[in-house]
Amino acid sequence: MSRAALGLAVFPLQLYMDFSGYTDMALGAARAVGFALPDNFRAPLRADSLRDFWRRWHITLGAWLRDYVYIPLGGSRQGAGRTAVNTGVVYLLMALWHGAGWGFVLWGLWNALILTLERNAWKPETWPVAVRRLYVLAVVAVGFVPFAGAADVGAALDAFAGIGAATLALAQLRPMVLLALLAAVVIVALEGRGLAARLPVWVRRMLALVLLVVSLLAVYGATHVPFLYAAY
Repeated sequence: MSRAALGLAVFPLQLYMDFSGYTDMALGAARAVGFALPDNFRAPLRADSLRDFWRRWHITLGAWLRDYVYIPLGGSRQGAGRTAVNTGVVYLLMALWHGAGWGFVLWGLWNALILTLERNAWKPETWPVAVRRLYVLAVVAVGFVPFAGAADVGAALDAFAGIGAATLALAQLRPMVLLALLAAVVIVALEGRGLAARLPVWVRRMLALVLLVVSLLAVYGATHVPFLYAAY
């Protein structure tokens, strides 16, 4: 797999972990002072259609555009043609919300096109589950080409090549990879219904606290990396 292709495959995951991660921190900070904010992500990479993906990704922005733009324009109640226009308006506004570049516009139009095809022609809900999941990942990754690299596809592929190179370098950091695997195992155990679920609450909280401390020690002194989504 070329570095550009690897970067293309990894970028949606990188963007999701970055954006969802700092959103979760904001939710936690708000909860600590008594405010309950709505979830902004709901496992979007498990979506089985692009329409389902947008119900799970950046939920607050999508809900605002639905309630204040899509529905007032008529939603999907006035025929296929008007629905396609309304969808295009919504995703053009979403694109411009991220920035005024042509890359964002192409990304918005790409999403509007695929959503219109799903509604009128493709019907991905009839496909096998594995095919649907791969289809969503492919559509999202391709859509992020102009999003990440403006309208110049060559520049975008160069950017993805850089992501792929960084991913290959990360794979060589064995301690960090092992820590990530350990964290995944602990989180699954704490969230599941197996043996860990029968432990006292204080024990599970201590395990989570230890994992947090170990993670912070592991990244202490590492090069600061700003939030990726802040650039969009």
